[in-house]
Amino acid sequence: MYRVVVTGVPDRMLLEGESFQLSAVGVNESGAATSATGASWQETDTTIARVSATGLVTVTGAGHAAIVARLAEKYTYAEFNTSSVVAFPASGALVRASGGKVALFGITPGTQGPLNFYLQPFDARDDRVVAASWSVSTPSPNFNGDANITLRFDPTKLPAGTPVNALEVFSLSGGTWKPIRERAQLDVANHTVSARFLGTAAYAILADPVAMISLGGAGVDATLAIGASTLLSARTLGADGLDLPTSRTVTWASQDPQVAIVNSDGRVTALKAGRTTVTATSEGKSASTIITVSP
Repeated sequence: MYRVVVTGVPDRMLLEGESFQLSAVGVNESGAATSATGASWQETDTTIARVSATGLVTVTGAGHAAIVARLAEKYTYAEFNTSSVVAFPASGALVRASGGKVALFGITPGTQGPLNFYLQPFDARDDRVVAASWSVSTPSPNFNGDANITLRFDPTKLPAGTPVNALEVFSLSGGTWKPIRERAQLDVANHTVSARFLGTAAYAILADPVAMISLGGAGVDATLAIGASTLLSARTLGADGLDLPTSRTVTWASQDPQVAIVNSDGRVTALKAGRTTVTATSEGKSASTIITVSP
């Protein structure tokens, strides 16, 4: 036997009280499994994690844990990071995470009784993340997967140039922050952002800027008689091509206001024969259409 391979370590920060099962196999130099069985297990710090004779690990505290697996005179380490949890108080709490950035929400639901909420820091390593506190609402005392998560932001700590209307709840999926569009709500007065709760995950408030603008309405590439008017509309879209859930400020401009003018609602009025370009702009992104005025 060449070495021992251990599997079963979750690829995430682990919460105090969680358990998971490790397995160990011996492999030869070509990587094929050998017939060696009967691995023994040993923890290096019982204040962080304990392991049973069968490889069942239980997290007991916060820190960097290492579990030793021995098989046929060979050994290896299974390493992982843990964090102590903090019970989520019913009245809410202001909890700042690592670097004041983001937090991991661990949920331990039972089939009966109220939810048990736990918080722990999560290092986002992303400058877009806004410092936040968090709370969860659920329509019933039993967890049924249909809940909302609400994050509170400090408006004095928003990165320079970040529009409040651009704030949304994001979750970390596959190493990428993705916006949660279901039931997304922004409460500017109370400095909170809400969205559907997706279960145990990393959550954060991030700015979701306008990535593109899509023009619509009868005014797109319209030809108008002098004195006539038409209406344009502008959809603000995120990087995923979907409509942003919060309203964004859109400004309208006509390249030649002597030919046609456009008001703040996107209504174009023809003034004299010619052509002009009407442009909608939001958060640095723009889209244009040609308006032709016939004599």
